Amino acid sequence: MSLSFPRLRWLPFLLLCAMPSCQSGETSAADPNDDRAFYERGMARIEAGEYEKSIPDFDEAIHRDPGNAMAYYGRGVARGALEKYDAAISDFNEALRLYPKLAEAYGNRGRAYYQKGDNDKAIADFGEMLRLEPKSAFAYYSRGLAWGKKGEHKKATRDFSDAIRLDPKHALAFLNRGIVYHQSRDLDKAVGDYSAAIRLNSGLADAHCYRAAIFYDKQDYDKALADFNEALRLNPKYAEAYGGRGLVYRKKGENVKAEDDFATAKSLGKKRD
Repeated sequence: MSLSFPRLRWLPFLLLCAMPSCQSGETSAADPNDDRAFYERGMARIEAGEYEKSIPDFDEAIHRDPGNAMAYYGRGVARGALEKYDAAISDFNEALRLYPKLAEAYGNRGRAYYQKGDNDKAIADFGEMLRLEPKSAFAYYSRGLAWGKKGEHKKATRDFSDAIRLDPKHALAFLNRGIVYHQSRDLDKAVGDYSAAIRLNSGLADAHCYRAAIFYDKQDYDKALADFNEALRLNPKYAEAYGGRGLVYRKKGENVKAEDDFATAKSLGKKRD
C-alpha cells in the first residue's frame, strides 16, 4: 500500500486576528472613512471561509495604504486558500519586505511552496518561522512534511517529534510520524503513532487504513478488517482501503467479497495488487 504525505490544509493564522471584529467572525460593512476597517473585514471573511469576498477588501486596504503589510498578508492567505499559490507567494513576499519579522508570513509562504512541490524553499521558510517563533508546533509539523517528501526520514521524524512535544494533541503529527516509521519499516512504532492519532481524532481515515496495512502484514486479519471497515465508513470512496480489504477477504477465503472490493477499488482508480 502506498503511503503519502498530505497537502497542507490552508487555515488562516488566527493569532494575527487581533481586531475585535475579526475575532468575532462578523462581516459588517466597512467604514469608508476608516482604512483599517477594510483589512478587518477581510480577515473576518477569511475566518468565515469567504476567501473570494475577502480579496476586494484587502485590495482596498492596500490601495489606501500601500505600506500595509498585514493587508498583503491577509490577501496572501486568501489566495493560498483558493490555490492561487504564485499570487499568494507574491503577497507574502511584499508583506515580508514591509515587515521582515512577520513569522506567520514565512509559515504561509512555506505552505504555498510546499503545495507547489518546492520543498527546499518550503523548508527554508519554515526554518525562518522557527527562528522567529521557536515554539511553533505548526512550523515543525510543516517542515516535517517537507522533509518527508524529500525522503529525509530522520529529519522528518525529528520535526514531527518536536511538534508533538510542543502540542501533545497534534493528531496529524502522530499520523505523519507514523507514516515515516511505516516507510522505514519500523512497524511497531508506526502502529503506536497511528493508534495515538486515532485516539486524538477518530475521524482520520488514513490512520485506520495505514494501521490496517500493518495488521495485514502481521497476518492479524481480523484487526486489519476492522480498520479497513472503519476507514471506509469514514471515507466511502477510499480506493486503497477497498483494495486492502479485498486482500484481507481473500486471505480469509471470502472470495466473492474480495472480488467485489477489488472491482470497487478499480472503479475508484486503485489497481489490483
